[in-house]
Amino acid sequence: MNASCSFLLLLLAAPAAALGGGGVLHVPQDFATIQAAVDASVDGDTIEVHGGTYDEAVVVTGRTGLTLRAKGKVVIDPPAGTGLTLDGCTDCVVEKVRVEGGDPHGILLLDSTGCDLLKCRVEQSVLDGLRAEGGGGHLFEKCTVKKVGRDGLGMGTNATSAVDGCTVTKCKFMQGEDDGVDVNGSGNTFDKCLAQKPSEDGFEVDDSGTASDNVFTGCKAIKPGQNGAWVRGAGSGNRFVDCKFIQPGDAGALVEDSS
Repeated sequence: MNASCSFLLLLLAAPAAALGGGGVLHVPQDFATIQAAVDASVDGDTIEVHGGTYDEAVVVTGRTGLTLRAKGKVVIDPPAGTGLTLDGCTDCVVEKVRVEGGDPHGILLLDSTGCDLLKCRVEQSVLDGLRAEGGGGHLFEKCTVKKVGRDGLGMGTNATSAVDGCTVTKCKFMQGEDDGVDVNGSGNTFDKCLAQKPSEDGFEVDDSGTASDNVFTGCKAIKPGQNGAWVRGAGSGNRFVDCKFIQPGDAGALVEDSS
């Protein structure tokens, strides 16, 4: 057998982790902090964070196919900065992670594509609980945001890059100081989401850009301080289907500009 054939057989027999990807990294067993595990990870790895409170602000940069999964009650309590940031990531998954605090945001998806936030929870961030800027195609599923300083979910708002093609399903946004959901982007879908007692609007389609073809189905706003839904800007095709707006401070649904 020649040398090249021998190398090929060894390569085929090598475990996936040894080839770069598919490994499992444990916190705190293998790494004392989540950030240390992230820094040691490669594309396709899984980081399993075991129960506890982690006093750190975690930044994941440029990863593809990385999974960050909580095992037990995992709380990120950042002393400063956003609790968890995915920057320039693709097809990454964050599951069952909690963030308490965060300045400005709880969890931020920045210029990332196709990432999933599953059963995550954010409380008492300075601005948005969940925040997306640029990129798109994300899934937010069964997440809960409570008592944040601005929006429960802010998507490309306040004149930042629009966020398109996301799916938000069965999420709860409670007692935020601004809107339950505020979206600047197009082709996003919201299914069976709850906005409870936001200080301003339950669901807002923003005028930061041209927001079009966003569809809200089976969503509910309970006692919003202003409108159940506020649609504004130059976009078109935004729809609310089978939604309920209960005891709004102002209008049930308000459509302005040329929307």
